Amino acid sequence: MEEREEVTFGVEGPIEPTPQSVSNLTSFVGTIGRNKRFVSLLYTNWHAIHWNSKNFMWRYINTKFIIPASSEKWVIQTIRDAWKTFKGKIKLRHFVPCDNIEDMVKNRPLQVPEDQFIKLILYWSHPTIQAISQRNKKNKEQQKFPHRMAPVNFARVRAALRESKGTNEEPKRFEVFIATRTSRKRKELDEGTQTAIEIFQSRQASGETEEEAFQTLFGKERPGWVRCYGRSVTQTDLQKHAEISAIKQQHQEEVTTLKNEFGDVKTQQQ
Repeated sequence: MEEREEVTFGVEGPIEPTPQSVSNLTSFVGTIGRNKRFVSLLYTNWHAIHWNSKNFMWRYINTKFIIPASSEKWVIQTIRDAWKTFKGKIKLRHFVPCDNIEDMVKNRPLQVPEDQFIKLILYWSHPTIQAISQRNKKNKEQQKFPHRMAPVNFARVRAALRESKGTNEEPKRFEVFIATRTSRKRKELDEGTQTAIEIFQSRQASGETEEEAFQTLFGKERPGWVRCYGRSVTQTDLQKHAEISAIKQQHQEEVTTLKNEFGDVKTQQQ
């Protein structure tokens, strides 16, 4: 407990003290979602996992890192995403390429017990589940503008953009969109992103506000998340963050005013 690494959070996720600290936390949280000692792959839905299990995972991570209580939502959703991604990769590599159960079992991943893997095979083979899988696959193929950040989270991208402004000004959503779709190695935009930028600029030139142009281009937000803010962030979170920021700004202005008044009084007395 004495050697825990401290990581601070913004509204979007972990951001400080260093990129390495954030990476350490994100990687460690991801390992929890891939560890059968914490969560079984046999669950068909994340919501079916008992809150006691999720609470245990949360408390275990707190034995390794010092993180705020408000980060629990981000932690649990990051574990969920790692669990779903891990399960999807196992299906893609050890179920889809094989023609029969015998080959699937022979091709079983060593980290998954054989009895559990057979249950997964039977589940994935069910006609209803296969139909759902095909529908989800088609929906995913229709998704536009995938981000190109690899393991870098949206919180760090937004923090870097705020720092680059020099005024700590909150970046616009379209700025984040461009930054997260730019190749980190080549520093270039893909064709789809470049087209989106041209459409966005054209709509702004025609008189639409930045937010109107953004919503016209990408459509209405789905419940439970906000584009270009990453996992776990909702409109309610942003409203609360804005209110807290306004209170802090007001407090800072009051402190500055009092200091100036005190300085004037002190100067007059001299």
